[in-house]
Amino acid sequence: MIVNLAAFLLFANSAVLAAPTSLVEIRLAAQAGDATSQYRLGFMYATGEGVAQDDAEAVRWYRQAADQGLADAQYLLGFSYASGRGVARDDAEAARLRERPRPARPATAPATACRRKS
Repeated sequence: MIVNLAAFLLFANSAVLAAPTSLVEIRLAAQAGDATSQYRLGFMYATGEGVAQDDAEAVRWYRQAADQGLADAQYLLGFSYASGRGVARDDAEAARLRERPRPARPATAPATACRRKS
C-alpha cells in the first residue's frame, strides 16, 4: 500500500512539473495536438484567464480536445452548445456530446477541476 502511494505521489508530482505552465508553452503544446493543453487553453479563453475572454476561441479549443476523447472538453463543449456561449445554441448537439463514449481515465491520472456530471 505504501509503495503504491509513493508511486502515485511520484507520478503526480512529475506530471505536474512536466505540464506546460506559461501561456506560450500551453499554446505551443495545444497547437502540437496535446489534448490537455487544448482543453486548458479553451478554459483560459472561456474565463479570460491570461488572455482576452473569447467564447468562440474557447469552443475552438474545446472541440479539438473533445475530438481526441478528452471527457472534460466534451462536457464543456456540450455546455457551450447548451448555453449558446461561443456557438449557436443547439440542444441536440449538447446532448450528443454528453452521450459520447469516453475512454477510461487511467487510475493514476489526476482529476481536473471540471468534471462531467452523470
